Amino acid sequence: MVTETTEPITAVAPEATTSSRNGPVAVIEPEEAMTGPEIATKPNGPVAAGFIAAGVGTLVIGLGVVLNEASATIKEAIGFDFNAFLRFDANYGLGQGVGPLSGKVTLAVIAFAATWLVLGYVWRGREVPFQRVFRTSLALIGLGFLMTFPPFFELFAAG
Repeated sequence: MVTETTEPITAVAPEATTSSRNGPVAVIEPEEAMTGPEIATKPNGPVAAGFIAAGVGTLVIGLGVVLNEASATIKEAIGFDFNAFLRFDANYGLGQGVGPLSGKVTLAVIAFAATWLVLGYVWRGREVPFQRVFRTSLALIGLGFLMTFPPFFELFAAG
């Protein structure tokens, strides 16, 4: 950027000025014009941890749906009734009247919070490759959503 002025320039070396019909003009070299103040950025680790945590939470909801559909098969195989476990409203008084959804959502929130806390601590003050983190979170969210669609989770239903 070239600044024109009619007042003499005293802070600029004589070889850095030129004259125009309006008076002396300061000449700024292109490399000087391209440099500016350095902008400090915050590390993206905690934000990246939030993205991964959202993917993990979504995946846990999807797994809860699939395991709920397969609970009869699981009960026959190992003797654990996953459907009864997911009824947090009856077992623990959380979300009265909601049924197995209360357990799925509670487990997903716990998984989300735990993942965000752990990765947020591990990635605190770090710059992580955000493109890879974003792709991973999209893949986890996609898998979680896929597992909540009836054509998919009905594949695991007993009988």
